Amino acid sequence: MLAFVFPIVLLGGLFVAMSSTSLGGSVPEFAVMAKTTTISCTSETPPTGPALVDLYPTSWSALEQTGRSGRADATTRQLRAAAQGVLDQGPWTVTKSPRLAPGGDPHQYVTLSRYWWPSKSSKDGVPYVRRDGQTDPLVKHYPDETYLDDTIETVDTLARAYSVSHDEQFASRAALLLQVFFLDPTTAVAPDFTWGQFVPGQTHPRGDGILDSRVLINLPDDLTLLQGSKAWTSGDESAMVSWLSQLQRWLVTSAVGKEAAAEPNNHGTWYDAETAAISTFIGAKSEATAIIGHYVSAKLGHQVEPDVQKPLD
Repeated sequence: MLAFVFPIVLLGGLFVAMSSTSLGGSVPEFAVMAKTTTISCTSETPPTGPALVDLYPTSWSALEQTGRSGRADATTRQLRAAAQGVLDQGPWTVTKSPRLAPGGDPHQYVTLSRYWWPSKSSKDGVPYVRRDGQTDPLVKHYPDETYLDDTIETVDTLARAYSVSHDEQFASRAALLLQVFFLDPTTAVAPDFTWGQFVPGQTHPRGDGILDSRVLINLPDDLTLLQGSKAWTSGDESAMVSWLSQLQRWLVTSAVGKEAAAEPNNHGTWYDAETAAISTFIGAKSEATAIIGHYVSAKLGHQVEPDVQKPLD
C-alpha cells in the first residue's frame, strides 16, 4: 500500500488531499508532504462531521459545537470578528471589468499574462515579448482575478463564521456574493477560464490561465458550511453544483484544460488539486480517485526531490 501524509479528508469513502493554507504559485504543500513523510492512509481514523474537502471534518465539527453552544473560544470569536469586518465588502462581478475578453462577451473571465510585455517595435505591441519575473503594469486593467479572489476569500470568511454561529447575516452576505458572481444571469461569470492569462496577439488560449482558478478549491467547503441557512436555498445549491459541473467538464475536455493537465510544474499540480476537489463535491468520486492516483503514481516523483526541492518551479 502506497503511503502518504497530507491533510486527508474522507468524503463518501474517498480520500482527497490538498493544502488548506498554501494558495501561492508553488507546488501545493500536500505534494511535498506526500513525498517526504510516511504514514499509511489505511491507518487513518475516518473523520466525522460535515463532508468537507479542504477543512478537516472532525476538527471543524468540534469547533461548530463550541461556537453554537454559547461557549465561544478565541477561534470562534476571531471567526465572527473577521466576518463582521467584511459584511460591507463586494459584491464583485466580471461584467464590471474595464476590459473584455477576445470576442467581447462581458461574462467571459479574462486576465492578462503578467510576464508578457508589448513589443517596442510595433504600434500595437504585437508580438508580445516575455520578461520572466517582470509584471506588465497593464495587468491591473484586467481585474477579474482580483474579483474572483476577493469573492472566494470573503465568502470563505462569512461561511466559516456562519458555520460556528448560525448568524444569518453572515450567510445572507455570502449568498449574495455567490449569486452575483456565479449565478445571476446578468452578472454571472461563464464556467470556463479560456482567456485567463492571455497574451495579446496570440489567438490560441493558454493553459496557464487555469492557475487563476485554483482558489475554487475552497468553494466546496464554503457551500457545505452554508447548507441549512435560510439565505442559501436548495435552488442556489443546485445552481452552484450545475456551474461547477460545467466548469469541470470544460477543465477535463477542453484543449486549454488538457494543456494545463499536462504541465509538469505547479500549474499541473494545482490543476489536479482543483479538479479533484470539484469532482468530489459534485459526486464524481471515481474521477477524483483517478486524478489523485495518477498524480501520485505519475507526477509526484518528478516534481519533488528527496530534499524537498522542486526543480520544475
